Amino acid sequence: MASYPHQLSGGMLQRVLIAMVFGLNPRLVIADEPTTNLDNLVERQILELIRSQQRQHDTGVLFVTHDLTVARHLCDRVAVMYSGRIVEIGPTERILERPAHPYTAGLLATARSLEKRDATLYEIKGEPGATSWAKRCAFSARCPQVTDRCTAMEPTEHMVEAGHSVRCFNHAA
Repeated sequence: MASYPHQLSGGMLQRVLIAMVFGLNPRLVIADEPTTNLDNLVERQILELIRSQQRQHDTGVLFVTHDLTVARHLCDRVAVMYSGRIVEIGPTERILERPAHPYTAGLLATARSLEKRDATLYEIKGEPGATSWAKRCAFSARCPQVTDRCTAMEPTEHMVEAGHSVRCFNHAA
């Protein structure tokens, strides 16, 4: 406690912050990219620390991350967002094993490409940009499954199965 932040490693800083947060016995913790810029070993230790503190304090954790493989280790449910909208939501294992939205599938392909250390990293084609949700699907300019319907209107939420929904005209059940 007598140390300054610059005297601690990134992993140690995360541990101190987690201790401070859970020491307040919150009902909900919002963890925004808590393992960014940490090596894999420290990342796993931080995730286990969050998980153990979550159980010990009976606290809900809203875990914000771009890495769905990291979410697998901590989350019961996942909400995938694109351009400020939830495009898929459901049980973590279901979404990670059988994604129904093309953006979710692209994120997972990128994560797997990184894990395998592929020579060429899988990437989602195109660039994210400002779109009008009232006129079309925000992902349509980048989607490999785009149809005329996608560019003509915004998709509504479709139930894939109980507890799992997607905003996509081409959803796969």
